[in-house]
Amino acid sequence: MDFVNAIKLICVFLLYSSQSECTKRVKQKSVLFVCEKTFECQGVVIVNVFRHLAKAYGLEDVWTCDLAGVGWRFVGSGTNLRNKQYLNKLGIPYEKMYIVRKLKPDDFFKYKFIFGIDTKEMPRIRQAQPANCTAKVASFLSYVPKNVTVTRNNCPDYHNEHLEENYQLAAVACPVLFNKH
Repeated sequence: MDFVNAIKLICVFLLYSSQSECTKRVKQKSVLFVCEKTFECQGVVIVNVFRHLAKAYGLEDVWTCDLAGVGWRFVGSGTNLRNKQYLNKLGIPYEKMYIVRKLKPDDFFKYKFIFGIDTKEMPRIRQAQPANCTAKVASFLSYVPKNVTVTRNNCPDYHNEHLEENYQLAAVACPVLFNKH
């Protein structure tokens, strides 16, 4: 069984084993995903997979998410269209074209969770984090179960392997997040 099919089975199991518990929660929950380069694949793939899975769980009215970056280089740019092609291939709707924006101090009060997609963003997120912030700040990787391996490497964002890695991360971590909160 390949990795993608294994993830689908895990998602189906979690969906049916906890759907009634998850749908009892009606309070709005918000997530801001933060990555180094929002215009590339990391954030865009993860945000769209997050929304797709929230809808599959019946939680689209409970969970919202958005995307910001810690880098300044691409602020104001549109996202890379390779993301749309990749998500379409998986049958996941590409919800909107993102204009890259930088993480702002008020984000730490606006969102319930702020997740660095990788651990490499965490020092810059922590540096921007106000002392009295209300958001829970963590690495999204912390929601990957210990017995599951999601490959994270430093290949440049323009490689297709990076798109697959981000899909795998979201497919594994989102159901855990939904069940935990």
